[in-house]
Amino acid sequence: MLKAAKVLAVALVLIAAILQNTYLVEFYGIKPNFVLAVLLALVVFVDNFWNYLILSFLGVIILKFNPAINKESLLMLFLPILAFYSKKIMIRRSLLNIVLLIGVFTLIFYLVADASFIVKTPFLFILETIYNIFIGSAVYLIADFIYEKTKFLQRRFSSRGDNF
Repeated sequence: MLKAAKVLAVALVLIAAILQNTYLVEFYGIKPNFVLAVLLALVVFVDNFWNYLILSFLGVIILKFNPAINKESLLMLFLPILAFYSKKIMIRRSLLNIVLLIGVFTLIFYLVADASFIVKTPFLFILETIYNIFIGSAVYLIADFIYEKTKFLQRRFSSRGDNF
């Protein structure tokens, strides 16, 4: 991962954690799980497990700055790690894979954290899942665009023999 890409990934996770702690992003009373959506969208771009683990820790620490460890914090740390290893079974890097990943992992998050939320308010759960998918898809598309542009520029300059 390039240094600029690492900085961008850290910035995205920081912004996601800060936005999730505010009420600026509520949509009809639904607050998305920004950190989970951003981490899952970035999973296909991070090759190093330790870099991804640091991103996950950073998101959890900013999101839940609390000395006590709760179930949601552990899930926010465990699910991205599970996604990191599950990306190996993905056929290729695509938006469809990210949409499925975010949908499934949002479901897993609520099944473990608070299954009654799904049973009592299925409409809110579906809306939040759609909101998470929308956010994660936007982050994925932006990151994919930047990834492809930097990959193209690296090939172009390395073929000419120019060095930065």
